[in-house]
Amino acid sequence: MGAGQSRTEYNSNEQGASSTTTAKLSLHGGGSSSYNPSSTRGTVNASTRRSRFRTLRNRLSTSSSQTNDSSSSDTYRFADGRRFLDSSKNANSVKSITDFYITTTTRGAAGIDVEKLKQQHQLFKRVWNGNYSAPVKMRLRGGAAKVLDVGCGTGTWVLEMAKEYPASAFTGIDLAPCDVLDGLPFPDNTFDYIHMRRMISSFKEHEFQDKILPELVRVLRPGGWVEIMEIDNELVNGGSIAARLTTALYDYLYTHEVIASISTLIPKYMESAKGLSSPQILEKSCFLGKWAGKLGHLALEDVTKSYKSLRQPLSKDLNISTKEYDELVRQFSKELEQSHRTLSKTWRFFAQKGMADNGVLSVNTGDVTFETRTSTTNITTN
Repeated sequence: MGAGQSRTEYNSNEQGASSTTTAKLSLHGGGSSSYNPSSTRGTVNASTRRSRFRTLRNRLSTSSSQTNDSSSSDTYRFADGRRFLDSSKNANSVKSITDFYITTTTRGAAGIDVEKLKQQHQLFKRVWNGNYSAPVKMRLRGGAAKVLDVGCGTGTWVLEMAKEYPASAFTGIDLAPCDVLDGLPFPDNTFDYIHMRRMISSFKEHEFQDKILPELVRVLRPGGWVEIMEIDNELVNGGSIAARLTTALYDYLYTHEVIASISTLIPKYMESAKGLSSPQILEKSCFLGKWAGKLGHLALEDVTKSYKSLRQPLSKDLNISTKEYDELVRQFSKELEQSHRTLSKTWRFFAQKGMADNGVLSVNTGDVTFETRTSTTNITTN
């Protein structure tokens, strides 16, 4: 692996009746650390297993902060719970709204808002009743499948998937120090399934269309699937404060050339991407507020934290002080809680790489229409 590139690999191999899950963490200097939850002989109870996986997650969080001698923590920005290359110090790095998604919540050793990312993961998993929607279950169960998670953050998604499908191999890569705009550090046709979640705001619109999608297709094997999940920027049945904040957000996104219309532009670019076919788009919505149960509470907290992280840019756009903005967000959360009708939309877009036919890769010519399916998550009281 070249200098300045970092990835985290989770390899899980099943042999006979017993299974061994090994997580290998590849660091900048070529070093690695391995953790084998089955290395202790005898029966391991559930509590011990959970403790060991927590240890692994903690190692992942701290490992992402380790760099080689040629790097410096000053070259990164911590944005919306993730670490990004600082565009002011890296000429080729991401220059988008993520430069300003700086949260003020407490972070772990790697500067990552661990709790926020874990909470988001649980929210998405509950809304969708699973970690993915692409038709890859049989391939993952069958074994030997290679999976890539782009923007893995704390690694919660990839760890859960590696545990659920121990016969397949999982690789997670975050946005720092490897800038995906410079290309993914993998050969062509490497992965059977590629997953990317809540990363659209990390790129300008043309970067997503011209660089990110082509790179995902390049490292995807013929017949493999790529899946992208995002949250809509606009709430359904939001109140007056929600409308004010949403307008400011859209203005800011457009100004910085970041994709604002999630449900329109992502499928458009996936549909026209060379090499992709069978594209589909799924939508699920959930109500916001404690009244809608744990799921509604998680959804409300997530959208509130997202707007809190936008304090600096949106307060300027609204021409108010940061103190006034904080109060506006507090009233925004209260408005949604009392509404009993506000919905948050989430989307999953997935498409398949064309199969090779007589050595020639069949490609999508743009005449494929996305299949759309929608649903609203039932309210629960648990």
